[in-house]
Amino acid sequence: MHILQLAKRDPSDPGYTKQGRWVDERTVRVWTPAGWSPDADRAPPGGWPVLYLSDGQNKFEDFLAHQGVSWSVGYQSSDLVTSGALPPFLVVGVDSAGPMRSLNYLPYAPGTGAGGFRGDAERWPGGGVAQYMKRVT
Repeated sequence: MHILQLAKRDPSDPGYTKQGRWVDERTVRVWTPAGWSPDADRAPPGGWPVLYLSDGQNKFEDFLAHQGVSWSVGYQSSDLVTSGALPPFLVVGVDSAGPMRSLNYLPYAPGTGAGGFRGDAERWPGGGVAQYMKRVT
């Protein structure tokens, strides 16, 4: 497991863009399979496949997980690669913003919809998901 800390971007940094900014520090957790190397000449043809996951603190270890039980992504990924079910791949988990987590996922302020929910919540399930995903991705 590799753990990276992404610092805030300074708008005066060369290459700064609104899309590339971080408004707060973030921890990024990267699981790598056996045989992984940062050397480009040792990568498989086409590069390493990558699975990106939000809420990285909940994905790998129970002691880090919000509710004390992780998704065990590293163990599950290792089993899938070892069994041959999937080719070797990387997993990148980006930690949430903690108490401000909902601000990462909502296109507008939490609690602004009917009943304190998101404004489009009344259409779920059964509609609105595809349109919502288009807005946030």
